[in-house]
Amino acid sequence: MRKVITFAFLFFNGIIAFAQPSYKLEMDRTVKDSYLLLDIFIQNSGNKPFLLGGSNFLVDLKSSGLDLKRAQFIPGEFDKSNHPAYAEMGTGSNNLLVMNVRADVENTAKGKVVTSQKSRIGSVKIPITDPCQTVSPVWFKDGAIQAYSKAARAEDIKKGANYQNPLPMDLDGGISKTIPSITYNKGTLVSSSQTDNQWYLDDVAIPGANKPEFVPQVEGKYSVLVTYPCAKNFSAPAPVFITGLKEFNLGYNFNVQPNPFIGDCKIKYSLINGGSTKLQVYDVSGTHVLDLESETKPQGDYEFVFNPTQYKLASGTYILKLTVNDKDGTIKLVSLK
Repeated sequence: MRKVITFAFLFFNGIIAFAQPSYKLEMDRTVKDSYLLLDIFIQNSGNKPFLLGGSNFLVDLKSSGLDLKRAQFIPGEFDKSNHPAYAEMGTGSNNLLVMNVRADVENTAKGKVVTSQKSRIGSVKIPITDPCQTVSPVWFKDGAIQAYSKAARAEDIKKGANYQNPLPMDLDGGISKTIPSITYNKGTLVSSSQTDNQWYLDDVAIPGANKPEFVPQVEGKYSVLVTYPCAKNFSAPAPVFITGLKEFNLGYNFNVQPNPFIGDCKIKYSLINGGSTKLQVYDVSGTHVLDLESETKPQGDYEFVFNPTQYKLASGTYILKLTVNDKDGTIKLVSLK
């Protein structure tokens, strides 16, 4: 059976100064350290200030993931009475959280003036027992008033109330709806989550790959699955191209790291035999974009640091071509923002 939690705010000691006051009731909600924090406010939305009359306001939290018995209360600006009978905030019967809000001004029957300034009625800190539940507050007015003046009527307040039911809120603070992301750092894939990762290659789990960082060894589409308290979410796939083309028959080794890359990448090649060497960039349609190197080089190891922005190239996919003595090889480059 679903447990229903109801929150009651009791407004006493007031006279309605105008026939139809206009005010707003607002609720701010925050999840922090396994607690649901509620801040309740009232604000005059009309042209003239008025005195708060007596009435009961109810908020049905509609959640089975909260522990009302251990709720903590903090009075707000309307808790001004020194009368011991009204100095309590606590749990009432029938799962009610009762907030005795006074509007006593100098021990008279006049209510506290509600102005255009947003005033805190009170705050409540409720332990969360099940973070996988949601809380869906619904405002109610039960009409049961304790008036200190015949002029204070529930109907007067009912006509002037202006409130909206807050949208449902996840008691885990929304973390289970987080979609993880992957970034690239010097040839290493990095998950946006520091915990509970599982890396995948082409939709197949990689055994033992559960750290925030992963160094790919083969080409394919990599993704990461993050397990949150109430859900498991995949990142978008990240294509990886391993660019170690060991073409000894062509007379050189050729690779790029990292790839894909952000900013700089290092183009490395080893010439087994020296000769005429060209390093060129093409777009994916095969159109020549620029020459990086064009010279005769002796046998040896070489490195070229390539940053597309230095050549006013946008991020995207390019083809890198290395030609040595009329023999060539290509590598696909992926430049990310």
